[in-house]
Amino acid sequence: MQESYDPRELLGVSSSASADDIRKAFRRKAKLAHPDVSQDPDAEEQFKRLTAARDLLLERISNPTAPTPPDLHRPAKTVSERERDLALKEFRRRREADERRRDRRRRAAREQAERVAERTHAEQERLAHEQAERREQEERERREQAQRAEQERLERLRREEAERRERALRERKRTQRQVSAPTQHRQTKPPETQLRCAWKGCSEFRNLAEPVRTALGSRRFCATHRVAYIEFNAKKSVRRN
Repeated sequence: MQESYDPRELLGVSSSASADDIRKAFRRKAKLAHPDVSQDPDAEEQFKRLTAARDLLLERISNPTAPTPPDLHRPAKTVSERERDLALKEFRRRREADERRRDRRRRAAREQAERVAERTHAEQERLAHEQAERREQEERERREQAQRAEQERLERLRREEAERRERALRERKRTQRQVSAPTQHRQTKPPETQLRCAWKGCSEFRNLAEPVRTALGSRRFCATHRVAYIEFNAKKSVRRN
């Protein structure tokens, strides 16, 4: 049995509503009455009525002179008990079929969401594992770098210690030579050539001055040549510097 209805009242629009207002009202109503969303048994029939009302109002706006369909405002049709039972059975069959279809859709959507969640979880675990490996690699490289730096520091300290000991040994030997040289000179008997002036060509052997250290050792000069040797040695030192 089909009841009469007013398309404007069904969509909730006024008589002066434009085409955009009619479409907006249809979308607003369809969001609640669509069979995939609504749980009402007659959701499909309501959605069909909304669609027919929208099409009729849009047709009236585009073609105002078109006649009104006779099936919108008509009295209820009288049916027999048998036709009523058959209609109810068909309605229940369609509703059960729609319910099974919606269940399949919900189950498929749920399974799809579970698969997406599993993939997302696996991807997150993989990324976390890669990040952990990367952090471990960086930590290992930092430890190796610190060990190398520590080894280089210890090696540098060992070299510095060896150089310091070597310098100290050389300094000690040089000090010992400086200390032992005058003593050895005093204890050693001067050669016969030192009994006279060491200046070349001078044969003076009397009145020799104090000994002077030369490249050949301690030598004695006469008073005149001693001063000349000291001046010569000073000029040579200046030329070296």
